[in-house]
Amino acid sequence: MVELLLRHNADTSSRGPEGRTALHIASISNRVDIIELLLLHKANPATVDDAGHTPLWYAARGKETNNSFEALLSAATVDIDGLLDDKLPSPLWAAAATGREDRASALLEQGADFNRQDKKERTLLHRTNWPIAAPLTKLLLQHGANPWARDFPDKRLPLHRAAEQGRIDIAAMLLDKMVEQQECSKTDASNVRDSHGVTPLMCAALQGSLPLVLYLVREWDAVFDLQDDVGNDAFYCACAEGHILVANFLLGLGADINRGNNEGHTPLHVATTQGQGAMIEFLLSLGADA
Repeated sequence: MVELLLRHNADTSSRGPEGRTALHIASISNRVDIIELLLLHKANPATVDDAGHTPLWYAARGKETNNSFEALLSAATVDIDGLLDDKLPSPLWAAAATGREDRASALLEQGADFNRQDKKERTLLHRTNWPIAAPLTKLLLQHGANPWARDFPDKRLPLHRAAEQGRIDIAAMLLDKMVEQQECSKTDASNVRDSHGVTPLMCAALQGSLPLVLYLVREWDAVFDLQDDVGNDAFYCACAEGHILVANFLLGLGADINRGNNEGHTPLHVATTQGQGAMIEFLLSLGADA
């Protein structure tokens, strides 16, 4: 039917619901036969629908075979990045979100923008919670992605996000590239602050990742007693979430068990407020002022 319509000069650029062309619909349906036929009849693979998506965007996030994706990627006039949407602002983002490392790699080789940001100014390096985050991080950094990019509104780096997830594997890659790109010291990289003065070590302490806390302190000279804008340090963060092993390690470094933050709240106060019974007992056993 499609071939018959095309023989009678059907308009391949006509749009249906949501601004989609026949090429969009064929891509969503993974109909590589129709895609190839439409491309042969000069259908424009760079056309965006009402959401700002090209046919390649839908093919990149599709769960089916790579046939449609490869056909659209090889189209000479294809627009790799398309327009911004609210969540997945390019085919590269769409491929990464659905765990398709192979497609992400192909898009990068074709020239996809590896520093493309979403509406919250996050780059793909910030998405440390996605299933393929580790290989994706490696791939992006190999292509020159910026590990110093900051998101909105907290102005956090990918390193902060990796620390929030306890991802020592990702943190290691990011730190290496941060030092390489800006020729800074280890301590400058590991102690980078967000808009609230929070460091990656504080994020790791909040998450309770002792391996990452150890790694940041011992391998990257992270400073354990730096304070954020309200006077909280990594020890305070660990106490707030009940992470006794992390708190004990930081005490061994010299953390002050009774130091209050800018509001006068001590680690024992925050542990009590948060209902961290085991942490309360731990702090009292070490002589914390009640």
